[in-house]
Amino acid sequence: MRVVDSEIQRALAHFHAGDALTAQRHCRSALAMEPNNFTAHLLLGAALRASGAHAEAIASLNAAQTLRHDNQDIYVNRGLAWLALNDLEAALADFTRCTKLAPNFSFAHFHRAQALAALGRGQESHLAYRRAADLALAQSRTNRNDAQAASEACVYCLAAGRFEECIEAGDRAAARAPGSPENWSNRGAAHMALGHTDKALNDFNAALRLRPDYPEAHCNRGAIFCQLGALNDALTAYEAALALRPA
Repeated sequence: MRVVDSEIQRALAHFHAGDALTAQRHCRSALAMEPNNFTAHLLLGAALRASGAHAEAIASLNAAQTLRHDNQDIYVNRGLAWLALNDLEAALADFTRCTKLAPNFSFAHFHRAQALAALGRGQESHLAYRRAADLALAQSRTNRNDAQAASEACVYCLAAGRFEECIEAGDRAAARAPGSPENWSNRGAAHMALGHTDKALNDFNAALRLRPDYPEAHCNRGAIFCQLGALNDALTAYEAALALRPA
């Protein structure tokens, strides 16, 4: 294996392990040896975005685009960076390009829907959320042992207002990845929307046992306690949420 390829493999391993900074270092090493290496530019852009260096990520992804125009990962990563920088039109353009290159990429459809919603284009956003939910549900039903697919289906169905299907996917997500607080909280939100207060409260409690500093779960518990008339408990839950996220 060439040294440059070895550096890229190391970068990829660190990136998947959640170590974006070390991944960046290996990408830069690869680019010092081979400045026009597409994979190194792309991976560096993804690692920079993951570490919050969004403007630098866009520059690196632009460099990748000059080398290849047909890679979906360029556009989804750059779209996420634009979203973080609140450039909604640029984000929408990149997510739209990504969905044209990869029509079944539910993640890109979901974030395209977010950009549309933030731009006030509600009907288009709703359709994009529905498309993301359809694709994620199909993936999770086909690959029934894929925890990530079930989690994404739960999130996308929740955003699309498809609460029964959100619960269906949430059941699979919670069974496959019981240590993920998001799986319990998302399913709880669907139960809450359908008026299943006991089930919702159980799910939010489960999420908080796993992550006590989860502001959304505290806030949703507050809403449940309000519905139940337990106003002192509601105030306690809301105070906990506000302490964690004052804005």
